[in-house]
Amino acid sequence: MTRWTTGIATAALASLAAAAESPGPTPTEQTEAWQAKRNATLSDPQGWLALAGLFPLPDGEFSIGSADDSRIRFPDGTPHRLGEMTVAYATLHFDAAPGTDVRLGEALVTSLDLLDDSADDGPTRLHSGTLSWWVIERVGRRWLRLSDTAHPALVDPAPIEFFPIADQWRAPARLITDDDAPQLAVPTVLGSPILEKPAGMLTFELSGRSYQLQALDGGDGELFIIFADSTSGISTYGAGRFLWVEAVDETGTTVVDFNHAYNPPCAFTSFATCPLPPPGNRLDMAVTAGEKSWSETGH
Repeated sequence: MTRWTTGIATAALASLAAAAESPGPTPTEQTEAWQAKRNATLSDPQGWLALAGLFPLPDGEFSIGSADDSRIRFPDGTPHRLGEMTVAYATLHFDAAPGTDVRLGEALVTSLDLLDDSADDGPTRLHSGTLSWWVIERVGRRWLRLSDTAHPALVDPAPIEFFPIADQWRAPARLITDDDAPQLAVPTVLGSPILEKPAGMLTFELSGRSYQLQALDGGDGELFIIFADSTSGISTYGAGRFLWVEAVDETGTTVVDFNHAYNPPCAFTSFATCPLPPPGNRLDMAVTAGEKSWSETGH
């Protein structure tokens, strides 16, 4: 899940790590610190609320800018013609329009081959004024993602609300692995699934009942879980929530803490490309822990 979860997980994992590194914090104190950092990231000019567009990229040559006839139409106020893109099977190329200020870092761009985010050194991020754009690859298709550091959504966003922190949502868990398990079809908001090798089945007990969730490999031993429950679409985001679980120890056990369940990027913007809960990852209970639905719009 690397490319799908890199942007999704960065703030969440950084918040958890910072909380855990504090000397002697209780689990509740760690969760409170994580909650504060989650809200602090909403105004991040490089965050999800800065996204301003997501455009499918067809093969061919086409223009980018705010002109009405632009194939990739940027918001009003940007140059009518920022440049031309060429997209083919193995080619991504950008030619800046004469007189425009398009940059890669500090360097002025006139003509440049681009990398999407599936490349080791990708993606190539171009910017002009407050806008930046880059190419992502999802479910075998390419998309141009647009971000604006001056996006109105970054100004005084509504805070994320949380359920009360409760120890009852923190439980020991065991990871059951199966080297012969088939790839897991993980649905996405784009309509096509992605195939992922599951890390295993995470089993745990809450309130005397046994539950299990498919866990995906989050890298460095971390487990990434996409789940829904009886609160989904009512008090929590309808398409489910995400949860990171620490790597298992030598006995195959870890701790699952639903106080850290959080909204996917699609809860905050319609320009994200989120994975959805895989089959079987809907819990038959109301998980009244973690983040509630965000009050503003997303997918």
